[in-house]
Amino acid sequence: MRRILALIAVLLPLCVSTSAQAGPGAKAAERVRAALAEPSPERALTFAGDLWQGGEWKGSLRVTLEATQSDERMVWTSKEELRWIGGVADRHLTVTHTLARDLTVERVELARREGTREVLAYLAREGDALQGTSRVITGEEEGAGEPMKVAWPKAATGGLGAVVLLARAHATPGDPALELDWGPTHLWNEAEAPALRRLTLAAPDATGGEGSGHGLTLVPGLGGASTKAGTGLLRLADGGAGVLGWTSVTGEADLLPVGRLPQTARFDENKPAHAWQHAFRVFGVGYHMAKPELIERAFDWQALYDYETSIEDGWPSSRPLSEFKQAWMEEFLSQSKHRNRQETDELLAGTLTTGTLTVRSPDHVVLAAIAQFGGGTARTYQLKRGADGIWRLIRFG
Repeated sequence: MRRILALIAVLLPLCVSTSAQAGPGAKAAERVRAALAEPSPERALTFAGDLWQGGEWKGSLRVTLEATQSDERMVWTSKEELRWIGGVADRHLTVTHTLARDLTVERVELARREGTREVLAYLAREGDALQGTSRVITGEEEGAGEPMKVAWPKAATGGLGAVVLLARAHATPGDPALELDWGPTHLWNEAEAPALRRLTLAAPDATGGEGSGHGLTLVPGLGGASTKAGTGLLRLADGGAGVLGWTSVTGEADLLPVGRLPQTARFDENKPAHAWQHAFRVFGVGYHMAKPELIERAFDWQALYDYETSIEDGWPSSRPLSEFKQAWMEEFLSQSKHRNRQETDELLAGTLTTGTLTVRSPDHVVLAAIAQFGGGTARTYQLKRGADGIWRLIRFG
């Protein structure tokens, strides 16, 4: 658990509060925050991304930033949902920050689930602290609420949504970097609250590329999970309309939109597919090299069976799933050319490079391949991510 949290700590770093003196960066941050516009629905955003380290998928993150009404005024509600892989299949963390116009944290709501154990907490601002209650639920047993208090000065903000709002407002290249205390999202747990950390947010770069890049430097300090500085690039779409991802300069981890891969991405078809491209390769290697065990793992057979039995001239619903699965696998194996590895890799790379991708949701994509790489037929592959985080084919044609 702590190793995975430490990974995300580098990716979405939340640096230790050092109560730094109000230097130029701190004063610049105060000016930018004071001038922020009132929250409005037009500035809302949703980002769905995947976490990568060393070319391997490690989890997913979804951020929702919405303008909502509270006590007859508009506030920002920044919700972050983390799902990561590890020793337990079901590991989720959801943290919601309620932010005033100047990004002061007014409330924090936490839900963390690992297996059958869930931790819930609700904290509201009381002076220079956030306080409230937390409780633990294990299966059907719900523990009593326990008081919880976290030191959190009004000058400190929190959550990735707050950083995006600051980056939007800090849009002129050459402006001084902003410095402020920032509260963690991903380190919240039932035993302790995360220490605040020091964040430096640079003005957008002039290096070109898609959107605008804002350098982030994260200073280590006492009490934090990370013992070294983090450096990276937060890239926003032009005009700040959306997040294009985070790239770690020092190579620890990357956060990329669903469907995009880091240059270091590696896929082993013998491991679970945590990216749609990986799932496609599991099927492709299984088909072209005639490996039945891979073809079997590549599909969500129940979803495919449900679809094929629902269409005209499809599979007869009177015949069971087991017969359907066996017939499809036998057909794939009979059509296989039994290619070698080099030919297979070249065909799959060509299909992925030339195909057209439609993202229906963060967990559902459609790849339309050109006829050149489909045996003379322009084929369509639908892939979906299941509740276990694994991508599989649900339709093929």
